[in-house]
Amino acid sequence: HVKSTEPGFKGNCSSSHTVLVADLDGDGRDEICNGATVLDDDGSVLWTANKEVGKDCHVDGQVIDDIDPNNPGLELMLHQEWGNKYALYDARTGKLLWVKSAPGNHLQLNIAVHIHDGPGLDILGTYGGHLPKGGFACRFDGTNFKYPFADLPLNGDRVWAMDWDGDCGHNERGSHQLRPDV
Repeated sequence: HVKSTEPGFKGNCSSSHTVLVADLDGDGRDEICNGATVLDDDGSVLWTANKEVGKDCHVDGQVIDDIDPNNPGLELMLHQEWGNKYALYDARTGKLLWVKSAPGNHLQLNIAVHIHDGPGLDILGTYGGHLPKGGFACRFDGTNFKYPFADLPLNGDRVWAMDWDGDCGHNERGSHQLRPDV
């Protein structure tokens, strides 16, 4: 049991709507990713994103995947609900690969997905909360590109990156079936 209110807790003092469990450090035991804190299998803090997002940052969501083909292993992408930062980390070590600022606050619905041909996954997201005001996008290396959809997800819509067509890719499909303009 871990309490972020305990004196000396080195993790982030806020949690996430999305808690992910995976073996990030390759020791055969799962770690817990809860917002800007990654807990080792024994409950100790493995690493945090506190330096980039602050010690009391509410992370609305996160993605664990092989996003960056130039970084061996998995990456963890997270995004702020109470701010406009999103970042990509080496999941094993917590090394920051890049941090970016979206054009607005309350980031939501960020995913890692194939939009462009070639290696790596693209990052897509919206800002403005449950009623998005705009979208943003970048490649695995942090290079920006135009948000590729004509419409934004509606309140309650979720965007999922899955292998919808069976080609072992991360294809985007929302509950209202967005299609890229690119």
